[in-house]
Amino acid sequence: MRRSPFTFVLPLHAAVCFCLSPAPSALSQTALGTPASWAYQLQNLDIAAIEANRTFDLIVIDYSAEGDAGTSFSTDDIARLKSSGKTVLAYMSIGEAETYRFYWRDSWDANGDGKPDTGAPSWLGRENPEWEGNYKVRFWDPGWQEIIFTYLDTVISRGYDGIYMDIVDAYYYWSEEEGSRPDADTLMIAFVRELRKHADAVSAGPFALVPQNGEYIIVEVNVTESLKQEYLGLIDGIGVEDLFFYGSKDNNNSWNPDQERIDLLDEYHAAGLPVLSVEYLSDPSKITRYLAAALSRGYLPYVTDRELDRLEDGLTAVDQPSRETAPASTVLHNYPNPFNGETVIRYTLAGPGPVVCDLIDMRGRRVRRYNLGPQPAGDHTLRIDSAALSTGVYLYRFTIDGVHRSGRCLVLK
Repeated sequence: MRRSPFTFVLPLHAAVCFCLSPAPSALSQTALGTPASWAYQLQNLDIAAIEANRTFDLIVIDYSAEGDAGTSFSTDDIARLKSSGKTVLAYMSIGEAETYRFYWRDSWDANGDGKPDTGAPSWLGRENPEWEGNYKVRFWDPGWQEIIFTYLDTVISRGYDGIYMDIVDAYYYWSEEEGSRPDADTLMIAFVRELRKHADAVSAGPFALVPQNGEYIIVEVNVTESLKQEYLGLIDGIGVEDLFFYGSKDNNNSWNPDQERIDLLDEYHAAGLPVLSVEYLSDPSKITRYLAAALSRGYLPYVTDRELDRLEDGLTAVDQPSRETAPASTVLHNYPNPFNGETVIRYTLAGPGPVVCDLIDMRGRRVRRYNLGPQPAGDHTLRIDSAALSTGVYLYRFTIDGVHRSGRCLVLK
């Protein structure tokens, strides 16, 4: 999904509030570390709102408020987000040109017929008929790559932790649909290789490259096993859309898991790469089903509206309480995470009420219950030890005056 008119995370009647502290990576050695939750917003960005939100530890945003250079976020803006404990990725389409970006010239398609005019750069292709204002590009062309490297330099100079690369699957258009470059699959991997080299040369520290979609590239006809392994080593995670719910509607499609894609993503996950999964849903029952499916595979789930223009809470739990009845300032946070021995969960109650905490394994079985009794408003802690717990991911679910709040912790032994 390119920059669109689309984000929402859970609707207000179906959101979960949680926060987990970032921890050293045990499952992944990529530049992302081991994020516990993520959020995705490309429009109507409010730096203060993102900074204040404690329900996710990784955020994908556009590099500017309006997508152009004039409204780009400053170094101080990104520093604020990072100082709040978040990893910040900049959205970047590497496989299509966008007419609202700094590099676009109206003269390239002055009559707006979707076809490049005389004098347009040789790398520019026709407009995507399904996405107005987005034009196909010959991404292997040095002219286009130089634009993307310049774009990347700006992102790095502002302090972003990495880029979220959209339209990696552009190779399929040139190899199969348009058909002029049957080697476009290997050309895309070569492009990602050059992006990695450029980022490593320019960035002062680890810099993440995360493709969105395009997971089939590792099994394309020209991609050898060694090239596949190289690609998996070049990237730091993968984002995927519409994996479990797919159809013709913008939102709330039918349950329709794509097993072929899931099998492929298992290879990415087995390689230690976080899988950032996003579904476009607002139906609470579908959200619950999605979260259970995504979490069972070890993916990081996110629910949103395809407009990507609203910021809600990050997700890790299957429980989806009504926000109207939830204590507004209930916050969950545990440290250390991962842990072996003991972790301390800190939580804040907006008002008094009875509190129960259940520890649930990833098969949905309750392994412990803590009856904490009536508690006053304010800050509280709960210590959980790893005795008799196996290595794995557990949900801790607080029931506070009848309303659920959940987070996730990882036991490593």
